Amino acid sequence: MAPFKMTVGFLNRNPGNLRYFGVTWNGLAASPEGPCDDKGFCVFTNDLDGIRALALDLLNAQRRHGLRTIAEIIPHYAPAKDNNNVVAYIADVAHDMGVPSTHALDLTDASQLAALVSAVIKHENGADPYSDDLKAAAVAAAYAA
Repeated sequence: MAPFKMTVGFLNRNPGNLRYFGVTWNGLAASPEGPCDDKGFCVFTNDLDGIRALALDLLNAQRRHGLRTIAEIIPHYAPAKDNNNVVAYIADVAHDMGVPSTHALDLTDASQLAALVSAVIKHENGADPYSDDLKAAAVAAAYAA
């Protein structure tokens, strides 16, 4: 594995950089300040639960909100109001997944959800150092939720 920069997402075991909004994700760290860092990002006790939360959040974008394409999912997941360059984010994810941003995804397909998770991790942190087995386990845990 090539060296990578330790980002806040990696340090928090939250490679999707999920913010804390009261969701009681599995594996949230307990501290006197709550389950988040000083910028409001969730802190997880292990990588599996952090990746599971990312997978479940993306899956719920499709299940609950009917978002099917990268062009629909990313602005919901990483809105411009949070200082995200949504156009670049969409382009990066589409490139990493090897599909057009308007291609309809089926996130009930574990390989598609795992590919989306990996692309989001890479965009958020500059790299995806996690094994395919770990991401597959996190996706399976997201489906079981």
